[in-house]
Amino acid sequence: MQHGVATLFKFFQNTKLNTDLQSEIETHRVVYDRLDGTGRKLLGSLTSQEDAVMLQHRLDEMNQRWNNLKSKSIAIRNAI
Repeated sequence: MQHGVATLFKFFQNTKLNTDLQSEIETHRVVYDRLDGTGRKLLGSLTSQEDAVMLQHRLDEMNQRWNNLKSKSIAIRNAI
């Protein structure tokens, strides 16, 4: 009986962890989308090629980190 309770408790802990993780990612997704959109608009208005290249590089890095975060989140969800 004790084993079943422990298993059930672990299941609920993992479910809460997954829900919390997904909630955090969704909260930050809004910020990410706004930042990405603003950066793309700014790219179109820059007159300096050097600034445009630097901003594009920063946006690409941000997108890569975001995609890595989403991939890790999926891996965690699948492991739970």
